[in-house]
Amino acid sequence: MVARLMGNRLSNGDALLNTITNYDRSQQNIPIYAWKLVYCGLYYIDGSNATLDDIYQERLREEELQTPAARAREIIRHDVMKVSRRNAKWMLSGLEKLSDAERAQQGPAFRQTLIKVWKQESHPPPSWIQNIIDVRKQWGFVYYMSTEVDQKYGYDWETIWERIQESSNRPTLQRLATEDWPTFHANSTFTEDNDFRKHFSEYMEEKDDPLPAGISLKTFIVIPIELIPTLCEDDDSDESEDDEPAPYWVWAYDADWDTSSEEVINGEKYQERVKVAIYSLKSWFYAACWEGISLRDIWLKAQQHPERLWVCRTKHMEEWDHEAYV
Repeated sequence: MVARLMGNRLSNGDALLNTITNYDRSQQNIPIYAWKLVYCGLYYIDGSNATLDDIYQERLREEELQTPAARAREIIRHDVMKVSRRNAKWMLSGLEKLSDAERAQQGPAFRQTLIKVWKQESHPPPSWIQNIIDVRKQWGFVYYMSTEVDQKYGYDWETIWERIQESSNRPTLQRLATEDWPTFHANSTFTEDNDFRKHFSEYMEEKDDPLPAGISLKTFIVIPIELIPTLCEDDDSDESEDDEPAPYWVWAYDADWDTSSEEVINGEKYQERVKVAIYSLKSWFYAACWEGISLRDIWLKAQQHPERLWVCRTKHMEEWDHEAYV
């Protein structure tokens, strides 16, 4: 059925589900009946599109009435199916408002109609993402390698860093994402933490060209040696926010910390830095910084994690919602 509807573009149900789950990135030309097939959970019987229409209408009625069958199906659905069905429901709601002529469009014209409907019917992105898209500004952090990382991996750092990076960003965000890596040489008269902060402060003052407006000026990132060995031992790793055990992490530093103001909370000394899961770094951690959440409060939440990590997971079914920052 999928092959009949999609032709050479997609040949199986899993491919169709993944495409519709990530429609905000893929934006493929997907015919109306393929959306209906996904809403029906890829369930169909041999027959014409009219048969699929009957199943679709029955599913709508069952969902509205919350029949025992509808509730049972929802319980056993996996996350990809749930998200793809939600996206299909959004799109079908919008497509039903179109004229017959618009629904009959083919090729690039229909694809543009789908993109327009998606923007109208899907939930708007979080304010920090919308701001980046609207202003078209580069965004990100200033990064440093720890001394150990520089000594062991500095010669091939670009290659290693590419393997660490997440690959699930929206295309627009990915194009606008940027990183600033200052040239840094450790000063033996300072502790490494203070050395980074001193260098960051001087770097901000002496830099000829101002950093892009979307670069955080209050927080910088340090790559620890702990990030590297696991990566090098497991070339097939494809870390995501749903993977276990604990994810790769980096240090996030408060650039303005006063070393004389050390604070002890629940027996733990707060040193104005926090471990951040790599998959949260260029998503909800950036958002938290953008919204003015203090690093101290982020650190307090991290103390509740077994590995003292700050992790913020997306709640995919709740309008771009996320776990609490703090």
